[in-house]
Amino acid sequence: YVLPREKIWPLGYVLPREKDALAREWASKVDSGKLTWMLKDRAGYGSHGNIIATTTEVLSMCDSSKIANEREESKLCQQIVHPPMLLNGRKFSLRVYVIYFPEGAVLTPKGKQTLGSEVYVSTEGLVKFASALYIDEASNDIDN
Repeated sequence: YVLPREKIWPLGYVLPREKDALAREWASKVDSGKLTWMLKDRAGYGSHGNIIATTTEVLSMCDSSKIANEREESKLCQQIVHPPMLLNGRKFSLRVYVIYFPEGAVLTPKGKQTLGSEVYVSTEGLVKFASALYIDEASNDIDN
């Protein structure tokens, strides 16, 4: 069984560049103003500076100076998946390190060789667990 992509990969946009696509998504859904999104720096570390906002708030930020200037650092805006996947009742995140080498010619000690594409997955990664058990009583309250 293969899960559909939308079940495991959250809908996301790079703002402000993809603001119009976000607005189209918003217009296509019933009650989409209540959808919650995570805004984060695209090259950030940890969760520093992340913002949780509704679709209406995100579009408002795009129109204001918070994200409006394309020369400033863009933000990744990902829909918060509900209900979240839990492990032992806790939210979690995984960081897996992957290196991809595309198909092409490489210079080796034996001379120039054409190799197929290769993917290497590190044996080390990172798992982060929430310190508290997940409680779904505030599913529509983005302040909790």
